[in-house]
Amino acid sequence: MNIFKRNRFFLVGFFAVVSFFLYTTGCATVKPMNLDTIDKYGLNSNIEMYKQFQYFISRDIILSSAEVQTDRSVSGQAFVNTRINRNIKQFLASTPGVCLEINVTGDVLKLGIAFEEDNDSLLWFFFNASNGLFFLDYSNNGGREVIYAGSPYKVTFEQGKGFKAMWRRLFTKDRTKGSNFRRMEPLLLFEENTKRTEKEKRATVKGRRL
Repeated sequence: MNIFKRNRFFLVGFFAVVSFFLYTTGCATVKPMNLDTIDKYGLNSNIEMYKQFQYFISRDIILSSAEVQTDRSVSGQAFVNTRINRNIKQFLASTPGVCLEINVTGDVLKLGIAFEEDNDSLLWFFFNASNGLFFLDYSNNGGREVIYAGSPYKVTFEQGKGFKAMWRRLFTKDRTKGSNFRRMEPLLLFEENTKRTEKEKRATVKGRRL
């Protein structure tokens, strides 16, 4: 009998224990910097906050320039010696960058994004009010050219080539996988980390007797 009472009180005490559970989930998603994000974070009222985001390129961007040098001489025969020096910059999809400069001219907002570790040269992206997205800003309206590091470059969108490009692509997380971004004009993407915490307090009531 005493054993039964002890067990009964043990069970009652066990079920009366208050338990706490904490559930935390989190994920990081990459999405276009768009009007919804601007409204969500109140960027129109504090444009300096654009500098707080981690940005990414939506697709491979290849910048190329060529310097042509021609020497002519005559010594019995005429000689023409032409040297072409090509400078190519490859920005692979998902390359991270930071916003260093913000330019507002009239109703046009532009973000200057630095993608290189060792210098602050900028690629500029402008906000297109018609669709609420940031696109690569070309320096001329008639063709795909940009000014980068003070020099003009042609812009193409073929896949980056060479061993370094292959190596970087192999060890860089593809943040645009499964999206249509690589078939569009270059977009400015950003990473958003979301965290959800649920706290639960659970208690089983013993009841009350006279």
